[in-house]
Amino acid sequence: MSILPKVFNIDKLPVYSESIQKLQKFLDADALDNGDLTNIITHDPSLAANVLKIANSRRYHTSYKQRISSVKEAIKRVGIGEVEKMVSDITVISKFGSNSNLFNYRNYLRHLITAAYLAQVVSDSSLIDFTEEQRSSLFLSGLMHDIGILIYDQFFHQAFESIVEYSITEKKHFLIAEQTLALTDSHASVGSALLEIWNIDPAIISAIRFHHIPHRAPQKYENITAVLFITEYILCNIRHGSFEGKIQGNNKQVWEYLGISESVSYDLYNEANARMQVSRVIYDVI
Repeated sequence: MSILPKVFNIDKLPVYSESIQKLQKFLDADALDNGDLTNIITHDPSLAANVLKIANSRRYHTSYKQRISSVKEAIKRVGIGEVEKMVSDITVISKFGSNSNLFNYRNYLRHLITAAYLAQVVSDSSLIDFTEEQRSSLFLSGLMHDIGILIYDQFFHQAFESIVEYSITEKKHFLIAEQTLALTDSHASVGSALLEIWNIDPAIISAIRFHHIPHRAPQKYENITAVLFITEYILCNIRHGSFEGKIQGNNKQVWEYLGISESVSYDLYNEANARMQVSRVIYDVI
């Protein structure tokens, strides 16, 4: 039975405890720095998705008309008071007991933050001329590309454990295990479905939905999806914070489409790490 209809019932995403603590610290400060507030939310997939959901909800969207795809603009639209209310209502990620010991939230968050920076590095290295708005969407696409895994683990944990255990016992790639047990309910489908319900930028939704199958992306978003695919390809094959395993297959066409050589993968990865080092927020998970 498909879990997608149940995704409609998800009102908010749980957040990593350290992210909540950092955010609460700044909200409690007498002299609140909006730059630090934005930086914290921008570097946590659940916080970013939750605040974008509020900013693009009917309450705000009908007044402003324009969909927000920037965390900075989302905070400006809803105001600090709404962010404080969001934090007070939010829950912490539940750490289930797992026989597999495969899914580590610290590594998961590390993978997503790196993907956000790497997506921009890949786009900067591409022959395609990306707009500043597209670069912003790419950052958020990288940050939230595996948000479906969080949804599976937190809201459909038994199904998630079955996929993980099948992957281990049958020695199958995680994506193959998903295709076998979840059929069309892959983590990419589940994650993009929730963001679509939340009225998030269609470019981000498309990139997340097709980040493992870029050839199926709508032409309008094929450039952003290609970047996210290459981003995930580099991180998975370097084994940086992902348990999905190496991505197999000939992806020459995607590299050629972006005008990038696969031989520079480590250079792109190192550049992403260098950019993270200059971020004003220091993350223990990195």
